Formats: sequence, C-alpha cells, structure tokens
Amino acid sequence: MRTIIGLYRMYKPMKFFGGIALILAALAFIFFMPVMDTYIKTGLVPNYPTLIVCGFTVIAAIQSLFAGLILQTFIQKNRQDFEMDLQQVAILRNLKNDKG
Repeated sequence: MRTIIGLYRMYKPMKFFGGIALILAALAFIFFMPVMDTYIKTGLVPNYPTLIVCGFTVIAAIQSLFAGLILQTFIQKNRQDFEMDLQQVAILRNLKNDKG
C-alpha cells in the first residue's frame, strides 16, 4: 500500500497534495465553526488554542496545495523535455537513414 501511495504521489502530485489540502481545510473549518458560533453569540473567544490550531491547519493546507502545484509544474516540464528528446532522436534517426 505504501508503494501505491508513493507512486500516486510521484505521478499525480496535484491530486495527492490537493486531497491533503482539502482534508486539512475541512478539518480546520469543522473545528472553527463552534468557535465562531460562540463568538457570534457572546462576543468572546474562550477557545484560543482551538482557534490557533485552526489557523495553523489552514496554513498547512495552503502549503500542501502549493506543494502540489509546484510538483505538478515540474512533472509537466519533465514530460515536455522528454517529448523534445524523443523528437530530436527521431530527427537524428531520419537523417541517418537518409544518408545511409
């Protein structure tokens, strides 16, 4: 199972890290709602630790999302480079066949 997850992370990083970001953001939202409800009703925030953890969880979700975006860009660039190399090999092969 670890190998499957590792391969999925390497070949589909945006989906992998985007899923993690979505889970983290949902958790932060779920834990933030009672704090927000209490604040709206009383004007006070009695659960500062929960509020702080929610903030850090949202930051982790944003970092995960951007990590997926950056890694997806690297993969796309590597695929483009591979296609260019294949085209160059095909051109060189055609030149050799034409001469020989």
